[in-house]
Amino acid sequence: MKLAAFLAAILCISTLTAQGVNLPPPGLPPGAQYRVMFVTEAQQNPHFGTLDLLDALVATDATDTGLDQAVGGSQWKAVASTPGVDAGDHSGTAFPSTTYNVPIYRPDGVKVVSFGVQLWTSSLILAPPTITGSGAVNIWDVATGTGADGLGADVMCNPVPRRATWGDSSISGICFDAGSRDFCAGQSLGNCLTAPVYGISDVLTVPAPPATITDLGEGCAAPAPKSFLFFPNGFGAYQVSVGTGTFNPNVGSPIGATADDAITATNIPLGFPFPGPSGQTAATVSVDPNGRILPETAILASVPSLASSVDPVEFTRGGFDQICPWWCDFDVTAPGSGEILLATVPGESATFTWNGVAQKGGVPTSDSRLTVQCTLYADGAILFVHEAVTAFNSRGEDDALIVGVAGRLPVTLPPQVDFSEFTTSQTQAVPVFEYWSSNQFVDLTAAQAPRLAAYNLPQLGSQLWIKMTEIPSASTTVYFLLGATPTTPIDLTPVGLPCYLRVAPDVTMSAAIQSDVMWLGAPVPSSPDFIGTQLFIQGAVDGAPHAIPLFLTNALVAEVGI
Repeated sequence: MKLAAFLAAILCISTLTAQGVNLPPPGLPPGAQYRVMFVTEAQQNPHFGTLDLLDALVATDATDTGLDQAVGGSQWKAVASTPGVDAGDHSGTAFPSTTYNVPIYRPDGVKVVSFGVQLWTSSLILAPPTITGSGAVNIWDVATGTGADGLGADVMCNPVPRRATWGDSSISGICFDAGSRDFCAGQSLGNCLTAPVYGISDVLTVPAPPATITDLGEGCAAPAPKSFLFFPNGFGAYQVSVGTGTFNPNVGSPIGATADDAITATNIPLGFPFPGPSGQTAATVSVDPNGRILPETAILASVPSLASSVDPVEFTRGGFDQICPWWCDFDVTAPGSGEILLATVPGESATFTWNGVAQKGGVPTSDSRLTVQCTLYADGAILFVHEAVTAFNSRGEDDALIVGVAGRLPVTLPPQVDFSEFTTSQTQAVPVFEYWSSNQFVDLTAAQAPRLAAYNLPQLGSQLWIKMTEIPSASTTVYFLLGATPTTPIDLTPVGLPCYLRVAPDVTMSAAIQSDVMWLGAPVPSSPDFIGTQLFIQGAVDGAPHAIPLFLTNALVAEVGI
């Protein structure tokens, strides 16, 4: 289904308006042709006029006044006649030139004639061409050496208003009044010592805007950054506070973790003695590129580093302290991957950042690069901040993930905690962790709304693809709300849905959720008439803990272009 020919053809053209210049002319759709006619601010003695000289005068004046830039560049010609060349032919406004039927506008966007050939029929002139290239009004006499029919004149204006030919040795030329509706009205010879000239552009085309995708804002409130502060209480437990930390933009310098699945960043000085999860103090740490900080460096030879071995048993019975802000299968060696960095405050803190590091497998994309941060404090506190963790299973394989801290002494495997159910502060004995296996939704905070993103741009004749990601595991049905007109966001909190509806839906589509990424395809018509058409899109899924059990995604507007 073509969605009712993409719902509607809503043309939207912007114009360039500066100091009286209003081009392209308002109201013309993309792809429409037009020409611009103006009066030069420079003047010329008609007796010495040649077409080459007059064309150069017009082009220079168009450049100097900014008109040439306003139209994006053009070839300019004088609307003038010389012996053997008539103005109608020279300007391409006489029949049967290929451009005789193109409408002509002034620089201020006002139409002069609907067809170029109508220049030579005064009763069809809609507005006198009295505007200069800078947008000013010029009502001085204008010289053309041309008759009212577009032909070069070879007689004086007596007894009928004809024009003398440019370059005629017997006269200096005859002018006409640019302020007259009949802009070819004759004037006496004495007014023509010097005069401005009419200039006309090549055929111009209203540009087609590029295809765009714009995010209109969130549907449901975005969750706070995923952060957890572990503060030791001195009795083998941590007081865990949720959502109180912020990402430290000072990520520092690379630590030298340059290998995949190998701990190459070892014995990194912290600048203070750090009391680890087991109570043992460490002045240095080693860093596993797969997302672990190890305060005890003497036993590194026995520390597994393969992310494929992520396992709650290994984590809790490893016999060494482990601090895992996000332990999974990172690959710092992948092309386009980020790196691990360290920033320190001497005697106070050390912040390690896995900055845009790629997950293992495939080419890194925005959906497979993660940014997580861990700060160790001199008082033993540990802060995790998960700044960008939209996915952890990009390969669709049996991957796993652990977030938490564990001590060095072997312990009986305790049940994992559920960080998303934490209150503002909660006491947890070491080890404290949450574990996810393949295809589980990462719920470090309360369930959040999924997101829409465009896979490509809505270009003429293409297929626009919109994907929905971060779909909660409890959701069973996906909805796409499609509209053709903008609307003011509606706060749905009063009806039991703490979200904003940002689309006035003309069409609603639904489907059963079959994976953690759902797609919407919309054919974009190939006709230029659809350039500027807008499609407003917002998604929704069920399973939300609201009175109306829906999550609303962010909204997008797709504007058709080239």
